[in-house]
Amino acid sequence: AREAVAANKGRVIAVAQPHRYSRLNDLMDDFQSCFNEADSVFITPVYEAGETPIPGVDSAALVAGLKSRGHRSARAVEDRDALARTLAVEIDAGDIIVCLGAGDITRWAAGLAPAIEQERGAPSLSGAIPAGWRIGCLNRPISMMSRCLWNALMTACR
Repeated sequence: AREAVAANKGRVIAVAQPHRYSRLNDLMDDFQSCFNEADSVFITPVYEAGETPIPGVDSAALVAGLKSRGHRSARAVEDRDALARTLAVEIDAGDIIVCLGAGDITRWAAGLAPAIEQERGAPSLSGAIPAGWRIGCLNRPISMMSRCLWNALMTACR
């Protein structure tokens, strides 16, 4: 992904959906340092998968940790509509959006282009989405996310 956007001066934008509070709790340190290769990171609410929330283990804690470890642009988003609103004003030609997680992030990714189109008020993708803009989705348990997986994904998305 990094090489693919470099030629067009685009950015890699990661959208991560943590899967389960217990998994996020157990791997918080790993997650807080594995997105530094992305230009921007958006963290969605935790996909609960039937679990009860753990106090202090949520998207806000993950974002705070990303920032404390030096990430320059990490933010929480409250839902898919908020993500579409934000990206509608931020994406540019050449950007790649990579959605990661194991919950309903696949549905978020599938509906993202039309939602951005609607936010921009354009009647068709040809006028709404800049040329070269792409969305990819890796639907796997985010506990599998590590620096190695992120680096592999960054390479595979070329």
